[in-house]
Amino acid sequence: MTTQITPANTGALFLQQASGGMFRLDSPLMESVHWPDIAECLAKEPRFAGATRNLVFSVAQHCDLVGRIAEGLARKRLTCDEQIRRAALAGHIHDAHEFATRDIPTPTKDMLARLAGTDVVRQLQAHIDAALYPAAGLPWPLPATLAAIVAEADAIACATEKRDLMAEPILPWGGHLPAALPERLTPWPPRFVEIIDRWWRRFQVLTGDRPTTTIGAH
Repeated sequence: MTTQITPANTGALFLQQASGGMFRLDSPLMESVHWPDIAECLAKEPRFAGATRNLVFSVAQHCDLVGRIAEGLARKRLTCDEQIRRAALAGHIHDAHEFATRDIPTPTKDMLARLAGTDVVRQLQAHIDAALYPAAGLPWPLPATLAAIVAEADAIACATEKRDLMAEPILPWGGHLPAALPERLTPWPPRFVEIIDRWWRRFQVLTGDRPTTTIGAH
């Protein structure tokens, strides 16, 4: 007889997904990663905790943007097509852990770290990434070269989003952001099925899967 693993009989922590599947938070496994569920969550999650100006900019579009910037940076610095693909894919899923943690703004993460005495949110995100990246065919931790490209792409995306999507702040942001992209951002139409499908199809291209279905309804 097989005993079903449940929170009641093991103390395990499960997070239900849109499909009805369960992702185990305390012991993430790549086998439990269901990318269509993650696409749905990212499509419905707003960047900057929703503090954009009269619009919603999804984490899914942010990830797509970072992946494309990372691919451009990689093409300038790397010669191996496989490494370029991996850089683009790593950028595309760099915030995929937010399907579980949500998009917590950096100052809030820092405040939680102060209160907890440890960087609890980033530790949890890295804990989840240890299952997500191998599930996408990437190593975890990322090699330093790829990690640096993704971090730079993320910063460029953030600078561009700040310029194009947010009101002028009454106080300067802490830290340093690089120059924004020359072109202005156009938010994707606020239709969940379309946002999910755009992220999902790009994911399939980068992982080598043929995008044969539209994801959005379960």
